[in-house]
Formats: sequence, structure tokens, C-alpha cells
Amino acid sequence: MVFNMSLKEKVRKNIVQIGGILEEGPKHPQWDFGFKFKFPNKRGKTITIAKPKGKNFIEIANGTKLDDIHRKMFSNFNKDQKSNFIKKLHLIILNNNFESSINVNPERFVYVIIERLFIENEAIPVNDFYRSVKSVTFCSLKCNYFIQNQFNKDYDPTKDGFDANDFMPFT
Repeated sequence: MVFNMSLKEKVRKNIVQIGGILEEGPKHPQWDFGFKFKFPNKRGKTITIAKPKGKNFIEIANGTKLDDIHRKMFSNFNKDQKSNFIKKLHLIILNNNFESSINVNPERFVYVIIERLFIENEAIPVNDFYRSVKSVTFCSLKCNYFIQNQFNKDYDPTKDGFDANDFMPFT
């Protein structure tokens, strides 16, 4: 007997297979489906997967906002410092071959790193899926290092939920 899983179930299976911790999925009227999960563990980065209606790809995204302390420090920058900060952040994302969206206003500063994976034969190979999720996560960490450096704050990766064992081979 052949069991034919839907694309949504295949993506859910990929998330679990790479060690993602599923959370309640986001819903949007322009999506066929969406998932939200932590990677590589329950203290990891929040990743969103969305399949836009009528498209033959999924989007893997990580959205991050500046915390209140950094946002206040950013608001004290002059116009040139703000522009330079945004350009450098955007360049980190572009140098890692990702699309991005940066939203800055007086109440918030949010950047989103976006990767698209195209669907082939109603599936997305788990290796490609894992590579993309890992790459988005690592790019997000590079952005965190940059932000910490810009605001002269020490970065403690264990505080943010990562340590060397998170990416060790499964035993």
C-alpha cells in the first residue's frame, strides 16, 4: 500500500526530521500552509515556513527585532549612523545570498531573512531543506554578532540558546 503524503505533511516531517521543535503554526489568507518552529533546539531561532498560494516554492524565514536597549541606542544615532548600520546589516544578509526585509520606525526595528526552496515532484528533499534552515539560522547569528558589536555589548551564544553540541552529529 502506497501512502501519499501532502506537501504540507512532507514539510512537517522535514521539520521534525532535522530536529525542529514545532510551535503553533501561523495562518495567513495568502498561504496554503505555514509552520513555525525553533531550530536547532527549544531555545533556538524561530523559523517560519510558508507556502504562498499559487506558487511552486516555500519560503523559509527568520524575523528578528532589535531588543529595547538596542532600539533605544539605534534611535540615538544620527541619520548617517542609522543609514550605515542598516546598510551593513543588509550587506551581511545579501552576502549570504538571502532576500531580506528591513522595517524601521520609531517603535520597532525588524529584519527578516528569507530563503526560497522550490518544490520538485511535490517534495522538498530533506538535505536541501536542512541546508536552507541551517543557513538562515547561521545568517541570523551573524547579524546578531554584528548588532552586538555595533552596540558594544558582549555576545554570549549560550545565552541565546546555542552551543557546540547543537550541531554535533546525532548519536
